[in-house]
Amino acid sequence: LFWIHDMKGGKTAMNKEKSLIIFNKNGTTLEFEKVTNFVEIAGNCTIAFTYPEASTQKRRRATFYTKNIVGYSLEKE
Repeated sequence: LFWIHDMKGGKTAMNKEKSLIIFNKNGTTLEFEKVTNFVEIAGNCTIAFTYPEASTQKRRRATFYTKNIVGYSLEKE
Protein backbone atom coordinates (compact mmCIF):
# COMPACT_ATOMS: atom_id res chain seq x y z
CA LEU A 1 0.00 0.00 0.00
CA PHE A 2 1.19 3.49 -0.71
CA TRP A 3 -0.37 6.91 -0.47
CA ILE A 4 0.67 9.98 -2.39
CA HIS A 5 -0.33 13.33 -0.96
CA ASP A 6 0.32 16.53 -2.85
CA MET A 7 -0.87 19.58 -0.92
CA LYS A 8 -0.96 21.70 -4.10
CA GLY A 9 -3.25 19.37 -6.04
CA GLY A 10 -4.89 17.67 -3.08
CA LYS A 11 -4.19 14.30 -4.67
CA THR A 12 -4.22 11.00 -2.80
CA ALA A 13 -3.67 7.55 -4.27
CA MET A 14 -3.49 3.91 -3.20
CA ASN A 15 -2.78 0.67 -5.01
CA LYS A 16 -3.74 -2.15 -2.60
CA GLU A 17 -7.06 -3.88 -3.40
CA LYS A 18 -9.84 -2.56 -1.17
CA SER A 19 -13.61 -2.31 -1.07
CA LEU A 20 -15.29 1.02 -1.79
CA ILE A 21 -18.85 2.21 -1.16
CA ILE A 22 -20.15 5.36 -2.84
CA PHE A 23 -23.19 7.05 -1.28
CA ASN A 24 -25.43 8.77 -3.84
CA LYS A 25 -27.58 11.82 -3.15
CA ASN A 26 -30.77 9.81 -3.80
CA GLY A 27 -29.96 7.40 -0.94
CA THR A 28 -28.67 4.53 -3.05
CA THR A 29 -25.19 3.08 -2.76
CA LEU A 30 -22.69 1.68 -5.23
CA GLU A 31 -20.35 -1.05 -3.99
CA PHE A 32 -17.04 -1.91 -5.62
CA GLU A 33 -14.67 -4.75 -4.67
CA LYS A 34 -10.96 -5.15 -5.45
CA VAL A 35 -10.58 -1.41 -6.07
CA THR A 36 -7.06 -0.25 -6.94
CA ASN A 37 -5.46 3.00 -8.10
CA PHE A 38 -7.91 5.09 -6.04
CA VAL A 39 -7.22 8.79 -6.54
CA GLU A 40 -8.97 11.83 -5.06
CA ILE A 41 -8.18 15.10 -6.82
CA ALA A 42 -9.47 18.12 -4.92
CA GLY A 43 -8.58 20.53 -7.74
CA ASN A 44 -11.17 19.11 -10.12
CA CYS A 45 -13.44 17.60 -7.42
CA THR A 46 -13.21 13.99 -8.61
CA ILE A 47 -12.44 10.53 -7.37
CA ALA A 48 -11.25 7.84 -9.79
CA PHE A 49 -10.30 4.19 -9.44
CA THR A 50 -9.86 0.87 -11.22
CA TYR A 51 -12.07 -2.14 -10.47
CA PRO A 52 -12.93 -5.53 -12.05
CA GLU A 53 -16.29 -5.62 -13.83
CA ALA A 54 -18.51 -8.16 -12.04
CA SER A 55 -19.63 -10.15 -15.09
CA THR A 56 -16.39 -10.31 -17.14
CA GLN A 57 -13.70 -9.45 -14.57
CA LYS A 58 -12.26 -6.96 -17.10
CA ARG A 59 -10.54 -4.05 -15.38
CA ARG A 60 -12.49 -0.79 -15.69
CA ARG A 61 -11.66 2.80 -14.76
CA ALA A 62 -14.40 4.84 -13.05
CA THR A 63 -14.51 8.57 -12.32
CA PHE A 64 -17.07 10.36 -10.13
CA TYR A 65 -17.49 14.07 -9.50
CA THR A 66 -17.59 14.51 -5.73
CA LYS A 67 -20.25 17.24 -6.07
CA ASN A 68 -22.61 14.55 -7.42
CA ILE A 69 -22.27 12.17 -4.45
CA VAL A 70 -22.83 12.48 -0.70
CA GLY A 71 -19.61 10.69 0.17
CA TYR A 72 -17.66 7.46 0.02
CA SER A 73 -16.20 4.85 2.33
CA LEU A 74 -12.87 3.24 1.47
CA GLU A 75 -11.73 0.13 3.37
CA LYS A 76 -8.98 0.71 5.95
CA GLU A 77 -6.02 -1.60 6.37
